[in-house]
Amino acid sequence: MKHDIVIIGGSSAGMTAAALLAEADFAVALVEPTAGPEPGGALDKRTVALTAHSVQLLDRLGFPWEQRRYCDWRQVVVEEADSPVPLHFRAEDTGRASLGRLVEIPELNSGLRQIIAAQEIQVYQESAREMREQPAGVQVLLSQGQVLEAGLVVAADGAESWVRQQLGIGLTWHDYQQQAIVAVVTCNRPHAHRAWQRFTHGFPLAFLPMAASGAAQYSLVWSLPTAEATRLMCLSDADFITELQKNMARELGQIQQISQRCSFPLVARHALSYYAMKAVLVGDSAHTIHPLAGQGLNMGLADVAVLAEELLRARQRRLPLAHLSVLQRYQRRRQADNQRMQDGMTALQRLMGTKAPLLRVLRGQTWSCIERQPWLKGLILDMAFY
Repeated sequence: MKHDIVIIGGSSAGMTAAALLAEADFAVALVEPTAGPEPGGALDKRTVALTAHSVQLLDRLGFPWEQRRYCDWRQVVVEEADSPVPLHFRAEDTGRASLGRLVEIPELNSGLRQIIAAQEIQVYQESAREMREQPAGVQVLLSQGQVLEAGLVVAADGAESWVRQQLGIGLTWHDYQQQAIVAVVTCNRPHAHRAWQRFTHGFPLAFLPMAASGAAQYSLVWSLPTAEATRLMCLSDADFITELQKNMARELGQIQQISQRCSFPLVARHALSYYAMKAVLVGDSAHTIHPLAGQGLNMGLADVAVLAEELLRARQRRLPLAHLSVLQRYQRRRQADNQRMQDGMTALQRLMGTKAPLLRVLRGQTWSCIERQPWLKGLILDMAFY
């Protein structure tokens, strides 16, 4: 079966890539062995925070927000243990309707599958077993024996990317020696569309507002040293809530309920190259990042948008989709930006985690200075939420 582009991996970035490229009249196929779960009645602890650019990209594709569960943030409060002054970011101060949008991953992926179905994109619910470079493109052998032919393969198959491994692309790697604990927390006070985050010795605790009838549910993301996260994961729900209540802001209220918890290790990865052979990497197959600023999927969606632009440009210039100049331009536009974001998050995590007394005092003073300077807060808003 011949296609212009074969996308391997049905992640959020992969499905967005498929929809965006199909919208541009490329013949696209998506290879994903499992469709993933449909949203259930209960709130899901697996969530992503979308910036305005990411929401705009999904809007462009006709994402069915009216059928999906999500919550817009109108205010973000960030606290630091060594500063008596918290930072307040308000959408109304910037002329924006919101600062971000939290959506459960099953809700997001279900909406993307709906778009793909409407576009009649060919989906192969199989695994890719082999890739073979051909003069005019790539052959992809699937698990049930079918062979796909394409001018370009797009890898969107996650942090442990099979495609990246087949291409022999190496990684830079930084293990933070931390784990993130995630859960859904119900408090006794409505969140009023406000997100809250606190840094203690460099380890962020975030309560992100979720859409629900009671409007008092939060997505909890608590990044901690591995040993401490392991200890907390072994506690009963009651004991865990006691520990959590000690570390959260009083204005959030009292925790009434917590869902089943899970944790995952925090590792920064970055591919040494974003392309090889006639294949290109997007999203987590190319990079992963510390979740303290919630930029992981937003970086992946930016990859997808730039790749679509470069492939359209190649078609206008009548170049093969996998032409070296096309892949180099994509890498040049995305790799450096992603590296800066990754380095910035690592530097911020280290700065917030320093125990040197002088640096802690300076950090607290800097925090207070930022709160008093609207232009500085505006700069941070542009970097983190747009």
